[in-house]
Amino acid sequence: TIKQCHKHQSPDGKRGERGQTCPRPPRAGAVSVVRVSLWLAVPLSLVFIYVVYRLGLRMMATFSRPIPPPPPPGELRRVRLTYRCSLCGTEMRMTRAPVQNPEPPRCCSEDMDLVANADE
Repeated sequence: TIKQCHKHQSPDGKRGERGQTCPRPPRAGAVSVVRVSLWLAVPLSLVFIYVVYRLGLRMMATFSRPIPPPPPPGELRRVRLTYRCSLCGTEMRMTRAPVQNPEPPRCCSEDMDLVANADE
C-alpha cells in the first residue's frame, strides 16, 4: 500500500536501490491552516512592534527631561551620606537634610567621619 517514487523504481516494479518512498502530497486542509496562522501572525506581530516602538519612545523621552530645580530653602533635600564615629565605630546614614552638604552629626562628643557619599 506504500507508493514508491517512479525515480527509485526498477523496471520490474520492485523498489529501487535506495528504497525510498514518494512523499505524500500536502492535504488541502493543511494549506488553509497555514493561511489562517499567517492571517493571525501578521497583525499580532505588527501590534507587538508598535507596542515596543511606543515603549522605546517613552523610555527615550525620560532621558531628555531636564533635572528638576532644587527645592526652596528650608525644605528637606534627598542626600545619601554615611558617617562613622572614630571612637566607638557607630555608623549612621543620613537620607534627608535641609542643605545638600550638611554638617556631620556628633557622637561621643566629636564630629563623625564621612565614610560614603553616593553622589560622588
